[in-house]
Amino acid sequence: MDKLPFRQVHLDFHTSECMPDVGSEFSEEDFREALILGHISSITLFAKCHHGWSYFPSHVNKMHPTLKTNLIDRQLKICEELGIRTQIYISAGLDERKANEYPQMRTMVCGRDATLLGAHWHSVCLNNDEYLSMLADEVAEVCETFSGRFDGLFLDICTPGPCVCKSCIQTMLEHGLNPEDP
Repeated sequence: MDKLPFRQVHLDFHTSECMPDVGSEFSEEDFREALILGHISSITLFAKCHHGWSYFPSHVNKMHPTLKTNLIDRQLKICEELGIRTQIYISAGLDERKANEYPQMRTMVCGRDATLLGAHWHSVCLNNDEYLSMLADEVAEVCETFSGRFDGLFLDICTPGPCVCKSCIQTMLEHGLNPEDP
């Protein structure tokens, strides 16, 4: 069994499309120095956040609209140089961009869109085949693009909650369940 990391950092990076110049001031030197000063032995880097944006040039998702660099690749290079373990984060159950672009993918509770933290986060239904196909493509792309360069994946927000969207109602009916019964 591998030795557990001394210090693990979850580099939380949920960045709205309203943020200008994302990553424009990223400095490899500053990142390297922070990792060394913090005695970091493991870090989680973001491939896709709750807003639904990728932080690298993706062929299956959309890169953050104000990001002009392959941020995760630049971060990975420093971690590789320093021998720091990396996990790559992909938001699964929250994808605000897809929830707005494909409202049929949203989790539905009591006939209304399910929200988290008010009106800014819409969960997507993990029982929706169209969304699951997109998510699987995103995971496969990360695995292929960064193959051999990271130690694990972190898929977040992947515990399904109550949902009565079209996909869930169909699944319930196929299994003899009553969608009206919570």
